[in-house]
Amino acid sequence: MSSLAGRIPLPFQGFYSATKFAIEAYTEALRMEVRPFGIVVSMIEPGDFATSFTANRRMTNETIPASPYYASARRAIATMARDEQANQDLSPVIGAVETIPASPYYASARRAIATMARDEQANQDLSPVIGAVETILESRRPALRYPRANAVQRTFNALRPFLPQVLAEYLIRDTYGLK
Repeated sequence: MSSLAGRIPLPFQGFYSATKFAIEAYTEALRMEVRPFGIVVSMIEPGDFATSFTANRRMTNETIPASPYYASARRAIATMARDEQANQDLSPVIGAVETIPASPYYASARRAIATMARDEQANQDLSPVIGAVETILESRRPALRYPRANAVQRTFNALRPFLPQVLAEYLIRDTYGLK
């Protein structure tokens, strides 16, 4: 099972896209390696479908509202105050830590991920993916790829190899509300 994200990397889903890109390459190589033994390897590339993926998505420190350094800086200051600096007023330092700005990724990540979640949950019908499994199992010569997605995603996937990189990136950024 691959994903369209293996062919069209998504912002704030870099690790996910990278693993799916790896599956794409591995599947292509494996298909050639096992062909002499009569084994055919295929992959299904779903787009957005309603699964538990949405509910199980977790944000990294870089995409949470508080600075990832806030808690560790507070602990370090508390240790300094308790140990070697007990007689020194550290309130200016503490005030400076409290003004560490939120992650620069926070707003754009939240916007992009909200769009992803909405798109994922909008497509409750998993029958295209199930149908692809059935097609592969029933076929004597299954294809390498079975992209299954909504019309916009299928069209973009088909056109992607022919689009200039700058246009492809613009369309992806625009879709997810990024500058």
